[in-house]
Amino acid sequence: MGDVRTAVLFARASLVKSLTVMKRYHVNTLGRILTIYMFFAVMVFGGRAVAPNLINDSLTGIVVGFFIWTIAVGSYSSVASDLSREAQWGTLELLSMSPVGLGSVMVIKSLVNMFISFVFGFVVLVLMLLTSGAQISVDLVSVVPLAVLSVLPVLGIGFFMGGLALLYKRVSSIFNIMQFALLALIALSPEVNPLVKYLPLTLGSNLITRVMEHGTSITALPVSSLVTLCVVAGAYLAVGYLAFSYFQTKARQRGVLGHY
Repeated sequence: MGDVRTAVLFARASLVKSLTVMKRYHVNTLGRILTIYMFFAVMVFGGRAVAPNLINDSLTGIVVGFFIWTIAVGSYSSVASDLSREAQWGTLELLSMSPVGLGSVMVIKSLVNMFISFVFGFVVLVLMLLTSGAQISVDLVSVVPLAVLSVLPVLGIGFFMGGLALLYKRVSSIFNIMQFALLALIALSPEVNPLVKYLPLTLGSNLITRVMEHGTSITALPVSSLVTLCVVAGAYLAVGYLAFSYFQTKARQRGVLGHY
């Protein structure tokens, strides 16, 4: 019971801290939103100048893709970024001595960052809908659970990258490449090759596009697809967390846990 209360208090403190930092550095916060939106604007409005029919036919997929990508990048980057930042500040070893353990601390911080990423995602979604003319259905009861399940595999990859950061410190080059690889995963279609539905984001983005474009409820989606989405989410998250625990143990053994 005490550990649960500690975890809840830590989650609340992490959320307050993150919101305070966002407010304090509001220019950076706005810049993050505008950067993603400008990327979208260049693709859509620039694409309309070259191939208007192609862009208009795939507009819903583009909007949904950027919505999911915004959430995924924020969730994916949270683990490695937080670990590198704590190591730079010299507080990583203090976190590792937390009563709930470093792994649990990072899980809580990751969930908080995922929540904030959802806020960013919906802000970007509103901007895209207001300026692109896209007509989609935003059923939160269907979209939010699907988005959470879609992003959990990416969080697992984030834990894997966070473990690498603990052991090898500088992994920013791989880290940056993965952000763009996420876009490719979102763009893949399970209808072309059924095997790609086992990759992160691919099946989830396809189901969310179906919900937003056709107004389909989550209860009307194929049960097999929902089961696959849950299994993929759990598998990637579990493997990523186990890898993080392994790299954390190795970093302790080498005495480099708190190094930067």
